[in-house]
This record gives sequence, structure tokens and C-alpha cells, in this order.
Amino acid sequence: MEEPSNPPEVPKLAPPVMPAGEIGAGVSRWPGVIGVLICIFAGLGILQRVFGTIAAATIHLLPLPPEAQLPPGLWLFTLIVSIVGLPISFIHLLAGIQTIRRRSSARLWVSIFFVYVLVMLVPSVVLQYLTMQHQAAVATQQGSAPPGYAALMQAIGPVVLLLTIAFSMAWPMFLLIWYSRRSIREEVSAWSAA
Repeated sequence: MEEPSNPPEVPKLAPPVMPAGEIGAGVSRWPGVIGVLICIFAGLGILQRVFGTIAAATIHLLPLPPEAQLPPGLWLFTLIVSIVGLPISFIHLLAGIQTIRRRSSARLWVSIFFVYVLVMLVPSVVLQYLTMQHQAAVATQQGSAPPGYAALMQAIGPVVLLLTIAFSMAWPMFLLIWYSRRSIREEVSAWSAA
């Protein structure tokens, strides 16, 4: 096949021109990043809290030896703390969704989340301490604990409780500080209220 000697002329187009300034200039990206992180942590928290509550409610149904069973008072305390703590992760999720949607109520939900975590921290730490004491007593009674186990539990108990407090408050504290920054506060207050 022969090619034509003079191909048709293609009209010349001007090259595309980028708009002046950066694309998306003036729109901050932090709400997407922080909002997604909040939603991820909240989703994990929902799973942990729902399954933790189910476990707390049904643990007495397990065929454990009597000495390994939680005492009735400790079991009831565990169940109450689990049920009262359920809404924390849903409040957390709501804060994340409102942040992604750029709604001014996001800051309020973060503050509610922080206060809820702070209030729940005391009974949670007390519960953890009582559970550790119960586990040490059971291990000692059964004779399955190595020598010095009870003393070791007494020594590391306060360290574990301090780490629990630090890790429990790290993310809520970060969010509270983040949303309290002047520039963030001003930006969030300019978001729509819907």
C-alpha cells in the first residue's frame, strides 16, 4: 500500500496552560488525614469494645475451674465498665466523619471523646489492677507460678498501670491539642455547621 505523499495538515494547538498558583491552594489537607486516622482507630476501637463486652458478658459460661473464674463482684465490674465504655468508639467515629466532612461540630465531638476517655480511665485502671491481683492470686494458689511471681507482679504492676494511662491518653491528648491550636480552631469554626 502506498502512502500519500502529502499527509493532511494537522491544526496546531496551543499547549495546555497550568493555572496560576498551586492546584487546590487554600484547601488544607489535614482534615482528610486526621479524619481517616480517627475513623481507622475508631473502627478498631468499636471491634475491640464490642467483642470485649461480649467476652465479659459470656466469660462465666466458659468451663473454667472455680479458682480461675472471676469473682462475681469483679465480673460485674468488668461488665459494667465494658458496657459504659461502648459509646466511646462511636463518639470517636463521629468525630472522624465530621472532620472528613469538614463540619464545625468535629471539634465538639473530639472534646467529648477526650472527656469520655478521661472519665473512663479511672475505672479501667482500677479494673486492670484488680484483674492483675486476681491473676497473681490464682497462679499462686494453683502452684503454677514460678517462685517470686507474686513479688514480680507487685513490682511491675504500677509500671503496667502507668503505661496503660500513657497509651490510653496519647491519641485523645494529641487530638485535643491539635483541635485547640489557634489556626485549626479558626479553620474548624469556619466550616459549615450542617
